[in-house]
Amino acid sequence: MTAIWIGSTVSYGARVLVQLTVAWVAYQETSSLAWAGIALAALALPQLLIGLVASGVIDRAGARASAAITSEGAAVTVLVASVALTWTATPPLVVVFLLAILFGTLDTIRRTATGALAFAASSPEGRGRAIALVNVGWHIGAVVGGVAASPMLAQAGEASALVVAGALLLIAAVAFRQGPNPRYVGPRTDWRSALGASAHLLRHSGRVLGLAGIVVVAELLGHSSLTLLPGLAASISGSAAATLGLLFAVRSLGAIIALAAMSQISQRREWPALLAAPAVFGMGLVGLALAPDVRIAAAAIAVAGGASACCDALSQTLLQRAGGDSPATAMGIWIFGVGSGPIGLFLLGTLGDRIGAGPAQLVAGITLVALALIFRATPFVTQEGLMPRRRFDLDR
Repeated sequence: MTAIWIGSTVSYGARVLVQLTVAWVAYQETSSLAWAGIALAALALPQLLIGLVASGVIDRAGARASAAITSEGAAVTVLVASVALTWTATPPLVVVFLLAILFGTLDTIRRTATGALAFAASSPEGRGRAIALVNVGWHIGAVVGGVAASPMLAQAGEASALVVAGALLLIAAVAFRQGPNPRYVGPRTDWRSALGASAHLLRHSGRVLGLAGIVVVAELLGHSSLTLLPGLAASISGSAAATLGLLFAVRSLGAIIALAAMSQISQRREWPALLAAPAVFGMGLVGLALAPDVRIAAAAIAVAGGASACCDALSQTLLQRAGGDSPATAMGIWIFGVGSGPIGLFLLGTLGDRIGAGPAQLVAGITLVALALIFRATPFVTQEGLMPRRRFDLDR
């Protein structure tokens, strides 16, 4: 597990550098939150397009090989983009959009493979903790990436951030190749059967459908608020680049603390914790929208980051348990749910341009809290098998 953790942590740090660079270039070139949202949407779009069929690639190639190869391909992609930004006359917007699509495709397969690999390489009773640890690694990488992005974007330029991201991805590839290679991570499938298996789970498992719904709502209204961060950073502080990196890093620090606490809860409490996480996520976003200065904004985004990380880790764990003999298929459904992000990124970016980043964040946060409370109160949750009245039966 150590090699998997190192690979996922380092590669996620690279992902954050790419993510912030894409958003920053789009915002700097256009002064538009909508364009920043569209650029981030291009980065997330492959999750929606290939999330459900990624397990077919992984089952054929193997989870470890898939994680390593896609890390190597992503490294080449970001290094080429760095050269294009520095040494060619290609418009920066064109470069970052092509980078977003290519990197997003490789990253979708890598994240699916990493989650399936961590699940398959751990013991049945330790799988929840393994997923939590991988998510902790993601956020440690995000802290480092967010802190490193600030001086690089503000002083050294966007190309330097991409060079560092490329180096990190090569390190991650080496780590993945040194890690465990479970003989069995699911049935051998192609993309057609992978799509069919995902559709079958969504149609016939109320638990899987409900979990996928939680992922989609949290992505549309919560995680997609990333597109508003450049505008919020600019309104809170005179140094937008430094504040952007700081907020991103603090968000991940909150996530690390929350995941450390979450890894200690029992299986029976995982579902109630997941139901609470989106509401707390929304409350943190409301606090961020109303923050008058950097300190309060940092506290609010730490709360939001902790809740969002718990939502991610718990939904991954419960989906893969519900997925039965194919953790890669279940992880593909999670990635597909996360792939709804482009819609939220575009809508929140457009709303931010019209009414301002703060008011748009406030609307998103309040809506997320309201939907989380409504979902918890619906008969679907309490009577249709997602959460039995007395206990959450993981084996049913």
